[in-house]
Amino acid sequence: MLAVSGGLDSIVLLEVLSRLKIVSSLALAHVHHGPSDDIFLRDFRNRAQDFVLQQAEGLGLRVFTNPQNGSLPLGARPQSTELKSEADLREFRYQWLRYWAAQEGRILVLAQHRDDLLETRLTRLVRGTGLTGLPAMQAFKDNLFRPLLGVSRSDLEVYGGTRGLNWIEDPSNQDRSRLRNWMRHEWLPQLEEYRPGGVDVLARSLEQLSQELDVAQRLDWLYGLALGEKGVRRWVLATLPKEARAIVLVEYFRRRGLASFTSAQIRELLKILDSKQKNFSFSFLACQWKVDPDWINARSSE
Repeated sequence: MLAVSGGLDSIVLLEVLSRLKIVSSLALAHVHHGPSDDIFLRDFRNRAQDFVLQQAEGLGLRVFTNPQNGSLPLGARPQSTELKSEADLREFRYQWLRYWAAQEGRILVLAQHRDDLLETRLTRLVRGTGLTGLPAMQAFKDNLFRPLLGVSRSDLEVYGGTRGLNWIEDPSNQDRSRLRNWMRHEWLPQLEEYRPGGVDVLARSLEQLSQELDVAQRLDWLYGLALGEKGVRRWVLATLPKEARAIVLVEYFRRRGLASFTSAQIRELLKILDSKQKNFSFSFLACQWKVDPDWINARSSE
């Protein structure tokens, strides 16, 4: 199920999927954000809904959309006031999208792109979330698929223009009193002007930091499972892939203050520890090693 707002990103993704000849298996979903006191915003929301319905009709696709009165799916709390904050709009949108996807048993495809991801990360950092705010969007998670996260908005604009596509611009995206819009229209273009290529480098740097954080979190979990006060849990080490076993031993050495070793010595140590003996001892890397059915422990020979 493809979420289509009527904007550039979702229209480009719809066109790409149609060129791949897989639209017959698609259904479209469009969320109308309800009434607004702003006549221009109200007109945009109605036009965007009509536009997506026309796209679906032209391609012969099923389309899911909601009433224009701002009501929520059955069983959810009714929306009695106009949605204004980005958080409220996003929550309202996802309630409908997840509702339809669950009803149909489908994966939800979203057209968020690289610039969306960058702006989300920067917004979170400015608001003080720290490193935990970096893992903002993932290509596939919790039945959500975002195939355009590696594509910039400028690339989408070039593609849309080349293909002669039409889309509808959300007037609220020009409201620079919102932090995200200010970044998009003011700060990031100035960064690019001052240092050409800077926006791309910034996006890649934050992605790299996010990946490193993910690795660190996975390693923390791994170390917590494999290492204890008595040393290395033998059964855990035995069930890990070779690369993970080496990582655990290196961390164990680091915690014991044993910094002088080579990768070849780690491989040799792993071969020794692969022994089927229940209890054994040996000397290696200036340490006395004691292995029992539960634990592997090293003590300095010095």
